[in-house]
Amino acid sequence: MKPFEQLARALSQAHQARLKAALRKCASLRAANQALLGLTGIRTFFETEAQWRQFAVALAGERVSTVQETAREYGDFQTPISLARTVCRKLYQLGCRPTVLVEPTCGRGNFVVAALETFPSIRSVYALDIQERYVAECKATLLASLLDAPARNVEIQVVAGNIFDHVFPPGLARDPKQQVLLLGNPPWVTNATLSQLDSANLPRKSNFKKHGGLDAMTGKSNFDIAEFILLHLIRSFAESNATLAMLCKNTVVRNLVQATRAQALPIKNMQAFPFAADREFGVACDASLFVADIAKRGAARTCAVANLEHSDAPQRTFGWVENQFVADVARYANTCDLDGASPLTWRQGLKHDCARVMELDATGAEYRNGLGQIVPVEPDCVYPLIKSSDLKTPVVTDCRKAVIVTQHAIGEDTRRLRQSHPRLWRYLQQHADAFEARRSSIYKGKPPFAMFGMGDYSFKPYKIAASGLYKTARFALVPPIGNKPVMLDDTCYLLGFDALEPALVTLALLNSQRVRDFLQAIVFLDSKRPYTKDILMRIDLGKVADGVSVSDINAWLRSVQAPRFDLGDEDLDFLRPERTRPRQESLALEKRAHYAA
Repeated sequence: MKPFEQLARALSQAHQARLKAALRKCASLRAANQALLGLTGIRTFFETEAQWRQFAVALAGERVSTVQETAREYGDFQTPISLARTVCRKLYQLGCRPTVLVEPTCGRGNFVVAALETFPSIRSVYALDIQERYVAECKATLLASLLDAPARNVEIQVVAGNIFDHVFPPGLARDPKQQVLLLGNPPWVTNATLSQLDSANLPRKSNFKKHGGLDAMTGKSNFDIAEFILLHLIRSFAESNATLAMLCKNTVVRNLVQATRAQALPIKNMQAFPFAADREFGVACDASLFVADIAKRGAARTCAVANLEHSDAPQRTFGWVENQFVADVARYANTCDLDGASPLTWRQGLKHDCARVMELDATGAEYRNGLGQIVPVEPDCVYPLIKSSDLKTPVVTDCRKAVIVTQHAIGEDTRRLRQSHPRLWRYLQQHADAFEARRSSIYKGKPPFAMFGMGDYSFKPYKIAASGLYKTARFALVPPIGNKPVMLDDTCYLLGFDALEPALVTLALLNSQRVRDFLQAIVFLDSKRPYTKDILMRIDLGKVADGVSVSDINAWLRSVQAPRFDLGDEDLDFLRPERTRPRQESLALEKRAHYAA
């Protein structure tokens, strides 16, 4: 069914009758548009003669349901009118009094309807959508709303266009006399997802975050479509007096606040109001209404988090504190002296992207792969494997899985296995198709059956391991199992040690309350992977050690039944760089006093 035929048949019988009467005497497209402009304020309701004729003919037909959306292709979740009204009420409470409303991804138009209900100050509406059927549905929604509302002096434009290359009228985007509200719910998907679907709803490809090396090839080059849209809006309306108010995932909000420093975004008064995305859209992710004023002067680098439905004080504030990005500014003031550089280098675990072939289960004296096949390979290439879900206790002494290791260092030529491990080589050749099907670009140009996350640290006998996935930081000692060093998968991070004593010291320090408080201040728990190498490398273990006695460390180790050692002061020397201790303590006190103020 054609969009304007669908539009007409979706209206109530009362609205259909009223429009029939208004359009009965219209002999031209111009006259029909003038009649609807007078009734509703919507300018150029019909773009073509064919749209007008479809609409007029369909008014005599019976009502049918609206067309089905292709939300997956375009990444859209239509905003319920109840949520749209809640958002507009919150904006009104915040003092928002717009004269111009811009909805860049209008969909069915519920935000436009809610805004017109809430803000009597609106004199102009500009709504945009990439899908022509949504343009038609938005007009239908507005028709049904405006025909029943008191007459208002509002001019409304609903146009078809792609926000990624759309140029807003200069009078709309560059008039400092107008109070503009940029309101909406942009797509909730990443560019990678839409690329897989061959969607047209994509920006022109560019490394707009300026990532380099592996970051540009892997996950960090992926971004949310909403993030690109919000950045485009901020830049398009930088010359106006505008307020940005968008529903989006918390990762998008966080990325925008983080970009205020690197990209010098001209925004201030940033606020985030979480809402239940699972209830409203049926999606399992953390999301908020993000509100910010676009302003050339007085840009901010922190964002307050508050309740959407109440007028409570902010629950916390996150963002930049000097050169550090933190999750809770108030908590950070009490632990900022620990924020530095780890004297030990954290590493990520093994990455192979071929679990059914590489990860094994022990059944008696045999190994079976994820396909249920017996794996007759040389025992010295199989190692115990720990995953995030195995890091439940401070000391891990057994594991459920094993893993084949094909290299001892990244880039090592695996063809040596043909002579050194012929059974393993045969097994890998039998499953070569699975390795060739790996999609990540990091394997391109690498030796066959290559892995990542390999180095001398992988074969250290003692490891301190942390899961990157859980909301609570978990640090565990992983000693050898079966006289072999244990490998960790790529959901984990690790520190490798040749001796047990420094591993025990590190285990106790990382599990101290001071470190937990510090991580609560800098970690965003709604991230897909809250704990990353970048986060862990910020823990200055030397400074942590300054505030903990050796007797406290020994007492904690006994409480968790760690291997018994009576550690002495000298066992902490590996964390103490050569610098003057009194000067270090003085700087830490100065820093804490500065942030507290």
